[in-house]
Amino acid sequence: MSESMLHSAIEGYREDGVTKIARMAYIKLLKDERVKNTIVSTFGEEFHMKLFMAPLVRYWPHIEEPRSFSEKIQHRKFYTDDEKFSRVEDKYKVRDYVEERVGSEILPELYHVTDDPETIPFADLPDKFVVKANHGS
Repeated sequence: MSESMLHSAIEGYREDGVTKIARMAYIKLLKDERVKNTIVSTFGEEFHMKLFMAPLVRYWPHIEEPRSFSEKIQHRKFYTDDEKFSRVEDKYKVRDYVEERVGSEILPELYHVTDDPETIPFADLPDKFVVKANHGS
């Protein structure tokens, strides 16, 4: 166990006792790919998501009949097969969608797009800029 994990466990215990430490351990276990794959292959992706969400939201999520915002997001992932979602979740592709709907003047200036970070022309970029990966938050 790393020192930072131990520190987190101690802080968790101070804040919320054993319950918080158990939640932290449970979430860590469910992030393990082997455990996740076993759960998904045995019970399905939706059950894994409920199992993963439960310690975070502190109740068994109702994905089939969502009430909370988190449940509604998970419901959409499992039960909505709409092409527009894949289009708008892509930070680069959504620019075309925004341009079609409201025009390009609302879009921030784009300095460089690449699949290889080694090709980013840092010398040509302004003093302040943001680098965003397309696949993450």
